[in-house]
Amino acid sequence: MNSDIDKKDTDKILEDELLVKTRRPSKTIKPTEMDEPSTPGGRTRPRSDPPAEFKPIPGYTIEEKLPARSGSLVYKARNDEGKLVVVKQFPEESYRKEKKIQSIINDGLEHHGLLLAEHFIDEYNTMVLPYLRGGDLWQLLKYSSKKIITPKQTWVIVLDLLNGLQSLHERGIVHYDVKSKNVLIDINNPKLEKITAEDLTSYLDYNLKLCDYEFSTHRDIPNNAGFIIGTPLYIAPEVILGDRVDPRIDIYGAGIILYRLLAGRYPFIGENDAEVKLHHLESSPPDITLFNQYITSGQKKVLEKALAKKPEDRYQSALEFKCDWLEELTKDGLPR
Repeated sequence: MNSDIDKKDTDKILEDELLVKTRRPSKTIKPTEMDEPSTPGGRTRPRSDPPAEFKPIPGYTIEEKLPARSGSLVYKARNDEGKLVVVKQFPEESYRKEKKIQSIINDGLEHHGLLLAEHFIDEYNTMVLPYLRGGDLWQLLKYSSKKIITPKQTWVIVLDLLNGLQSLHERGIVHYDVKSKNVLIDINNPKLEKITAEDLTSYLDYNLKLCDYEFSTHRDIPNNAGFIIGTPLYIAPEVILGDRVDPRIDIYGAGIILYRLLAGRYPFIGENDAEVKLHHLESSPPDITLFNQYITSGQKKVLEKALAKKPEDRYQSALEFKCDWLEELTKDGLPR
């Protein structure tokens, strides 16, 4: 079974970069068995619902409601000192898990590529985060006039994303939901209001932060019995099959992000979530050189390894993935 490489209208699919929970098929995998629709369009419910309403927090003035992340309410706010921050309010159980994950990660060291909480407000089940004005990588790709980028322009993205994953994995954490919506853009240049695809060559102007650990897990644990939790466009085959998860599912997600950046489309698309999952299990990604003439044979091999169906055939660490990709980029000189 091969993915359809004809041009499709993928606007609907691009809007559906959502983490969902679906029932896992028991024996023969068929598209009709892999979906358990509970909302219009065949979408399934997120694993947890956000709080019913936002509880005002003393010392913070709410300025704007931000797009809700799974299982939480998110607002741009200003603290008493006038600093812009993001306040993220969770249901109690999700808050405890998020705080635990953050405490494991935030061990006093600086972690490039990770968005870390500034502090927690237990009384309100709220986490306070830095406000990054660059939006997320999905928005950059969605609204940019330039739909693909060159391999050279992936330098900072790959460096930050895989450094962030390496930091997580070294602490026994699997992110579980690596996708472009969970990669935030931190603009370092005060003269820039936003970063576009055309700006990705300006390496000093921005860096990336991986966020949203609500669905993170400790490494090498069984999947949720009977259910698939993941974002269909990025979900690793072993998650669909119910095998034990480990950091290699994050490697697969990072490979999807890189393919999307370079090809201008996801490697596996379909009319619904079930069809996309089936492609993850059975299809090879379309040859990326069909979409981007700048891809070398070495870069293509790195991508294919990152997207291998079997975890043992994939990169075994984010560091290994990063080193191979950056080595391929520098074969004809430093990034431009």
